[in-house]
Amino acid sequence: MADKKTPTPNTQKTTPNTTEKVSFRVLGQYISDLSFECPQPPINLGKFKNNMELEVGVQSTPKEVPNTAEGTQTHEVSIILRAFNKTDDANNIYLFELKYSGLFALENIPQGHIGGLLGVEAPALLFPFARQIFTSTIAASGLQAPLLEPVNFAAIYAQQMQKQQEQQNQQGQQGQ
Repeated sequence: MADKKTPTPNTQKTTPNTTEKVSFRVLGQYISDLSFECPQPPINLGKFKNNMELEVGVQSTPKEVPNTAEGTQTHEVSIILRAFNKTDDANNIYLFELKYSGLFALENIPQGHIGGLLGVEAPALLFPFARQIFTSTIAASGLQAPLLEPVNFAAIYAQQMQKQQEQQNQQGQQGQ
């Protein structure tokens, strides 16, 4: 009897003569940039009201990594969190900025699925760690850390794709 490997669901794709392993893996994650300013001591925050403004962005850029296996692509995906809070008289309570990144290996992923993996799944895997850094940094300053709601990365990705399509349409119209 010939020795055959049994494909596991969602990890291998079988063609008549080959078995290709399909995978999406986190190779590592790290803080790329962190900035925090708290110009007023917490004791002076009697005028404090919770009016935090939060901006969340996602960057995905291919990053070459030496000695990767054939068929494997490595991408760096970053979540950028920017938050600030002010007193009623518009003085800054804190300014926070974090760029939290991860390296992701994609092996034998069909081209049509790469965008969704890097634009939705990768940031969703990174976000809980970025949120923890955010809340622990604010708490370490002596302030009460706000709760961050989950982020809908699918909606962010859809907006980015729509904006990109609109830009391509405008460029196409200008070229005519």
